[in-house]
Amino acid sequence: MAFAITKRHTLDAPPYDNDEYKDVLREVRGKGITPELMGTVPDDIPAGSVDETAIGIFWGYDGASGLGTPPRLYKQIVREVAIKNARRPCGLISRCPGQYGAVGVQ
Repeated sequence: MAFAITKRHTLDAPPYDNDEYKDVLREVRGKGITPELMGTVPDDIPAGSVDETAIGIFWGYDGASGLGTPPRLYKQIVREVAIKNARRPCGLISRCPGQYGAVGVQ
């Protein structure tokens, strides 16, 4: 089954005159900003907690341009470990798909 977009969609302008929208936008700015830049937002916007920051970094990490989100990052780490362990009994990754297959390394 193929998937294709056949119609262009446009978004409405943000409802800046809506108080609920403005409150949520302020919350996103406070919780979503990197901690070292928190001083650039007004004092009345609360920062995210340590847990919220860690969760945001986990799901949104793209430290180096194009590196990708955590699943891709972790697969890259597993590949490096596998390559460094290539001289172990299992040998090349392709010879031991069960060992690395759970993380999607082919």
